[in-house]
Amino acid sequence: SIGSNYANYIDVQGTAGGTKSVMFNANGSDTDISIVAAPKGNGNLHVISGVASSSASTGSIVADGGLGVAGNIHAGGDVRVHSVTPSTNATSGALVVDGGLGVGDRLNVQGNAMINSSTGSTDVNSGALVVKGGVGVAGTLNASSVSATTIYASATVTGGTITTAGVL
Repeated sequence: SIGSNYANYIDVQGTAGGTKSVMFNANGSDTDISIVAAPKGNGNLHVISGVASSSASTGSIVADGGLGVAGNIHAGGDVRVHSVTPSTNATSGALVVDGGLGVGDRLNVQGNAMINSSTGSTDVNSGALVVKGGVGVAGTLNASSVSATTIYASATVTGGTITTAGVL
């Protein structure tokens, strides 16, 4: 029951079969079903269900088709994309973002990270990748050009030569 504070509502206690299900069937493939939560359309549609979601087919709201949202989406819990569609460019993959992406905490990438910008660097605040803190590299670093004020290195040279023109 919705409650006595609502003068005009439909209170569904269950069907003759006792399933407590309501089915809205729009006859025809081009028919919409609209739910207006207030006379001027500025109320909320509140689904009162505590069913958690652990997959695309579980939760308080399950849609067999796509979901289009014209406004913002705010999630109070985790957001998980179960698609495994690979990304080959900025417009493909399991998650495609047309605008910028802001991450407030740590970013973990399991596969390769590719930055396809060709923006050149003229100082520490410009370029395709700008890092405000230090950079730790556990493997090989390949660069076609390196410009630095100071380079700190520790290396073991076997059968080769290191030539420096300053501090190394």
